[in-house]
Amino acid sequence: MSYPERTTSSSWATAIVQALELEGLRSADLFADLGLDYALLSDPDARFPQDQMTRLWQRAVSLSGNPAIGLRMGKVIRPAHFNVVGFSLLSSKTLKDSLARLVRYQRIIGEASDMALLQTPDSYVLELQIHGDTLPAPTQSHDAALAYLLAFFRWMTGEHLTPQRVGFAYAQPSDISAYEAMFDCPATGRAQAPGRCQRPANEYAYAAAEASG
Repeated sequence: MSYPERTTSSSWATAIVQALELEGLRSADLFADLGLDYALLSDPDARFPQDQMTRLWQRAVSLSGNPAIGLRMGKVIRPAHFNVVGFSLLSSKTLKDSLARLVRYQRIIGEASDMALLQTPDSYVLELQIHGDTLPAPTQSHDAALAYLLAFFRWMTGEHLTPQRVGFAYAQPSDISAYEAMFDCPATGRAQAPGRCQRPANEYAYAAAEASG
């Protein structure tokens, strides 16, 4: 589906702001530098242009010197960051049901991604394609989405969920220590994360028994 301009919900933008502040950045100053209205973060119906979110990540990397800053999103978990979708996920009986609801209502969160839930003989795979608008999506957007999703589902289930594998849609960074610490995949999974996915999509694979239990 095409959009005249891809946008991000204020609730997801708020999560980005909180992640950047964990890195020691002043988000209000970043918004001012980019011509963004910081007050709109308080409006649950507001949306930000996706290209401006891309510029925000780029500016944050430039100031912090941390290309893996998107992983900070795994430290700011709140259901409200998913707008009303977050509370729907909390009512799910299983991880599989929660993943399915996330896919169904993904457009409420933002228009810069396409999610699909696939089933294999032994796992459920959440595929996540990140799109830019006129600017290509930065790697930090990929990192942020996957880090947040895993941390959210760990918090929701009260379990330290470990994917069978996690694959990224971009080339592998030279230093993957932060990714290994965040995703805690077994050796076969780490061999694919980040950057070993053959399709232009990020992905998580969860054991079928774990997702359905």
